[in-house]
Amino acid sequence: MKLHPLCALFDEMSENELQALADNIRKHGLRHPITTYQGMILDGRNRFKASQMAGVQLREVEYRGKDPAGFVISANLRRRHDGASQRALLEVQLRQWAPAGRQSVTGSNEPVVTAVEMAAESGTSVSSIKDAKQVEKNGVEVLKNAVKDKSISIRTAAAISKQPKTKQPKALKEARAPKPKKEPKPTADTVPKSAYDEMV
Repeated sequence: MKLHPLCALFDEMSENELQALADNIRKHGLRHPITTYQGMILDGRNRFKASQMAGVQLREVEYRGKDPAGFVISANLRRRHDGASQRALLEVQLRQWAPAGRQSVTGSNEPVVTAVEMAAESGTSVSSIKDAKQVEKNGVEVLKNAVKDKSISIRTAAAISKQPKTKQPKALKEARAPKPKKEPKPTADTVPKSAYDEMV
């Protein structure tokens, strides 16, 4: 079964996590059904794969609401261990946002939401949402992935995304590079007294 574009925005579990989930499903059964929409998996990609691994029959329910992005956000965003940067970027990627005219990821007539609404929904700030919009609109894929894997903040990514796309990977590499540690200022406690007397 294909993944819905909204579902595909979320990462798959690691092999070890999937195996643990499969073992749990084999032992206790599939507690939460897979949610489908337009013939695709809207929510439950990991449960789907783990159920196949466990040899357990799937249970499916069809989403019949008018806000599939809102459903996916409600089902996933708050239950994951992501920071504000990751939640802000996912919120922007999942939602059709103002100004109107941006193509929805689903191609449907989903409600357009404001930055304030997205911030409240994702538990982030309006400035984080604005930064995420900047990254989503102008950032290269490697930059977005760097936010998702928590190696860079959304604010830093937004600043990098203002550069030409050809220069963003290099700027990202520089931003990820460890900063040199500052040498502590010598004091009477850190150097021998005779050397300290010569320095002062």
